Amino acid sequence: MVAKKRKSKRQTLQQKYKIIKRTKQHHKKLNKGGVKGTKKTKTTDDRIPTEWPFREQLLKEVHAAKQKVEEQRVIQKEKRKQEMVKWRYHDVYYSSSSDLLHF
Repeated sequence: MVAKKRKSKRQTLQQKYKIIKRTKQHHKKLNKGGVKGTKKTKTTDDRIPTEWPFREQLLKEVHAAKQKVEEQRVIQKEKRKQEMVKWRYHDVYYSSSSDLLHF
C-alpha cells in the first residue's frame, strides 16, 4: 500500500499577512477587555484615629448618614419600578380609541 502525500503548507503572502493582522487584532481586543475589567478600590470614610475625641459619636453619625442614603436609594428604586409598571401597562388598559379593553 502506498502512503499518501501530505498536503503542502505553503500559502500566499496575502493569506499569511491577513492571518497575522487578524491575530494581532484579536490579541489587542483581549488585552483591552482585561483593562476594562479592573476597578479601582474605594476609599472609606471610616479611617478615624482611635485616639480621636468623640470617635464613637462620629462613627455613629457616619453610619447613620450611610443608612439614610441607602434608604433614599431604595425608595427611589421603588418609585422608578412603580412608574415603569404604570408606563408599561398604560397601553394595555386603554386602546387607541380610548375604550377600556376587556380581558
